[in-house]
Amino acid sequence: MKIKKSALKYIIAILVIAVLLIIIVCMKKDKNTVPVIMTSVSISKGTIITEENVDSLITVENIDADMKTENAISDKYQLIGKTVSCDVAAGIMISQEVIGDEANITAGMENPVVAGIRALDISQFSGGIIRAGDYIDISVVDSNTGKCSNVISNVYVIGAFNSDGTAIEDEGCAMILNVLIEKEREQCLNEMLAMGTVRVCRLERSANE
Repeated sequence: MKIKKSALKYIIAILVIAVLLIIIVCMKKDKNTVPVIMTSVSISKGTIITEENVDSLITVENIDADMKTENAISDKYQLIGKTVSCDVAAGIMISQEVIGDEANITAGMENPVVAGIRALDISQFSGGIIRAGDYIDISVVDSNTGKCSNVISNVYVIGAFNSDGTAIEDEGCAMILNVLIEKEREQCLNEMLAMGTVRVCRLERSANE
């Protein structure tokens, strides 16, 4: 019994597709893949990654090894306790540059301590919304002379809170800041803050800094 030409064309087409699928599957098996951490949602700067929220923020995906960027993170547990240092969109590979690490901040400090700064009005904090992971300059306007004096520059913010002390991660303006400074500067900072109105300016810096 002869096979019709039209039927033969369909059989050949099916065989070609089957061969192509086998080739694609074999190529995928041979491809060197590695796990990386990808954001599953947009994450705001200053967000603290915890055991409770990590699974809702990120996902682990296997990608071609050639696509993995330098310093990309592959273990989600490396993120626990870290602070996101810049806004990150969904679907982005997370690297060391986008998470703050207090150990790295304090590595160059001889005797780091946490100091608190409180504002009575949100206008005292300028340069944008301040979150944990930011760097700030601190100055004071003298109540008697009206002179503004720089107190300390390039200070790392370890925590940002609203007026009742609740930690801020997403929306809201900080009224209380906890910062890391050298212990020898703590007394000077407190004395200067007592002289007048504190002014804080958030410093702009990229995720690579």
